[in-house]
Formats: sequence, C-alpha cells, structure tokens
Amino acid sequence: IYQFIMSLIMFVVLFIVYRKSIKNDFKEFRQDINKNIVYIIKMFLIFIVVKYIVSFISALIMMALKYDISSITSVNQTLIESYVKASPVLMVISTAILAPFYEETLFRLGIKKVLKNKYFFIVIHIKISFVCQ
Repeated sequence: IYQFIMSLIMFVVLFIVYRKSIKNDFKEFRQDINKNIVYIIKMFLIFIVVKYIVSFISALIMMALKYDISSITSVNQTLIESYVKASPVLMVISTAILAPFYEETLFRLGIKKVLKNKYFFIVIHIKISFVCQ
C-alpha cells in the first residue's frame, strides 16, 4: 500500500507541475490522432524487436563468458513479485496507469527540457531503461 500511495502522490505532483504542458500536448496529439496512433504502434513494435535483439545478444555474450543467467533475478523483479502478492489490484493500477504517466512526464517534460540535444536525450533514456530492467 505504501508503494501505491507514493505512486499516487508522484502522479498528483507531476500533474500539477506540468498541467499546462500536458494539456497542450494532448491537444496537439488529438489534432492528428490517426497518424499519432499509427506512429505509436510502429515505434512500439520497433522497440519490441530491438529489445529482443539486444536481450538475445546479451544472453549470447553471457553464455560465451559461461555466466549462469538462470539464477539472475533483478531487485526490480523481486520487488514486483512481492508487490503482486501483497496487493494485486493496487499493483495493476500503479504499474499500468500511474508509473507510465509519471515516468513519461518526468523524462519527456522535465529532463528533455534540460537536455536540449535530442540524441543525447534518447541515449540517456535508453540507458536508464536498460538499468531499470
């Protein structure tokens, strides 16, 4: 429950701080919604393909180094499993609704404005995504 409350607080704080930007972005998204939905689906599929390729390559490297990959469990995975056991409904709400909102808000509106270089922002975002796996 503590995790859910923290997610909810983060959601509210980020929404209040970035409400104007969120409203403008939503209006812009709705202007050409079909094109934007197709773009989202295309980028999602590309992301999935790239993720599996990178996972496959990293597994090959680990096997070549004779590293036992069957025993690896990330701290994130352990936390998620304990959270699901404790409160599955709150887990779904916080991971499917709240977490994506505040992650995207924080990265897209917060850090991106600080880091003006588009490619630097993309590299940092990808690096953080791999660290959080």
